[in-house]
Amino acid sequence: MLTPPLLVGLFVLAWLAACESRVGDPPGVATEGRDPELVALLGELRGAARAQPNSGLLRGRIGMAFEANGFKAAALEAYAQAQALAPNDFRWWYFRALLLAEQGREAEALADSARAVALDGGYVPAWLWRGAWLRGAGRLEEAAAAYGRAAALGAGSPAAVGAAQVRLDQGRPREALGVLEPLARETGHPQVHRLLGQAYRRLGRAEDAEIALARGRDPAPMQWLDPRLGEKADYIAGYGGRLVHGQNLIKAERYREALTVLESLRERRPDDVALLSNLSLAYLRTGDADQALSVLRHGLEVDPDYFYLHLNIAGLHGERGDLALALPHLDEAARLQPELAHVHRQRGDLLARLGRADEAVAAYDLALRHGIRSPERVHYAAGLVEGERERWSEAIARFGSAVEIDPSFAKARIYWARCLAEAGRLDEARRELA
Repeated sequence: MLTPPLLVGLFVLAWLAACESRVGDPPGVATEGRDPELVALLGELRGAARAQPNSGLLRGRIGMAFEANGFKAAALEAYAQAQALAPNDFRWWYFRALLLAEQGREAEALADSARAVALDGGYVPAWLWRGAWLRGAGRLEEAAAAYGRAAALGAGSPAAVGAAQVRLDQGRPREALGVLEPLARETGHPQVHRLLGQAYRRLGRAEDAEIALARGRDPAPMQWLDPRLGEKADYIAGYGGRLVHGQNLIKAERYREALTVLESLRERRPDDVALLSNLSLAYLRTGDADQALSVLRHGLEVDPDYFYLHLNIAGLHGERGDLALALPHLDEAARLQPELAHVHRQRGDLLARLGRADEAVAAYDLALRHGIRSPERVHYAAGLVEGERERWSEAIARFGSAVEIDPSFAKARIYWARCLAEAGRLDEARRELA
């Protein structure tokens, strides 16, 4: 006859076995040739999950590690296991929903996000994503409700933009305008202007639509902060992965966090010029220009032909007003990567500040030839140079090109009118000023 303690022990073992069989073994990935730090981390997390097969937290941690290091399919599997073992943890439903949507599986993402918002109805980014996915699925009333919930929670502009998109999809452009026009006065985000242009066009306001669409040429969508995603950063392993993380922190303007990550990497690879280039920028943006310059100089000693080092050191000298020191580095950057339009634009601006007008205009033309983004701004800059030396015909052509590209570019239109007046073309000048 079995004693009670033995019965309890057998019950626990059976329960653990049931949990393990229910979700299976933790997923694995091929790690041949990968950074040893990454291999060690994944091995440690997988071992811990196998030792505690009923822990949803440990499966979720494996999922975060897989996702943070680029193993998306394995991350989906691990998150599903975490959901089965810890169904009341918001993170595993939310993280899996985002991954599913990234892969175009929005119906599944909506199912997981429904569970996520049921568990944490106060998390704003979950409602914003849900609104976007519902809108993509054509479920417009539900999308409007999701954006309304986000707005009630304080989402601000992203929720308003989503609500306006839904109204346009529903064929209600006048209501969309009621949202967008005040929003355009608060924010100059290009997506707001693009939507305004669509609404004006549907209402037959062609001139207003032209100006709004010109202002919204930049295709960048409106974004929002998502603090939960930061949890995954703790699981980024390997030198390359952490370097990319540091770069992403710089892009997000989280410079002090980037500095912490990049300084730790410098201890491992002090002569990596890609690291040094990013590290110098982090130093500069946190107010330590001298340290930034020291890092850049060391980088040039290691590799005098590394493009980004020259670009960064030119930028640093330019910010300090040391234009004569900046120019040789911009010249070298243009020699190393002659197809990059923004380098020629920077050279043009610097040469203009140095009073070297012919060279500045030539640099601007190179920027245009290589497909510079926002070409109207380059025409405008060239127009200022030509106007400064009273070459009115050339200035008129430049400002006219700027206005043709962007009819909303009021400052270019004002200077265009000024140059037309200087050239004696007063009727045209009055028309542009009007």
